[in-house]
Amino acid sequence: MVRALVKLTLDKPKFRYVRLERGTDKSCVDFYKDSTPELVERGMSTLHNGHKVCITTSGHLLPRALKLRDALKESHGLDVGVVDLWKIKPIDPQVFVDTFGTY
Repeated sequence: MVRALVKLTLDKPKFRYVRLERGTDKSCVDFYKDSTPELVERGMSTLHNGHKVCITTSGHLLPRALKLRDALKESHGLDVGVVDLWKIKPIDPQVFVDTFGTY
């Protein structure tokens, strides 16, 4: 995913900010090891579909959001969606509606 983000940064003059995790924190690496340029361009990924409630997260908070989702399901029976958001601007309006329209 890092290579695709760097390419997107170089190819899109308005996309300039990329934040990568520091140090030895590899907690998010496995989620996107097989990512495609199309996924990176979308700017967000639905990791779990939910019903009425969605946690939107980014970066190193992703594993915490997934644990919170599991805890809410176990303790309250809530079906919570989890969306990882890594690109804020520009957001494709159709991608946004497709991702969050059911919540």
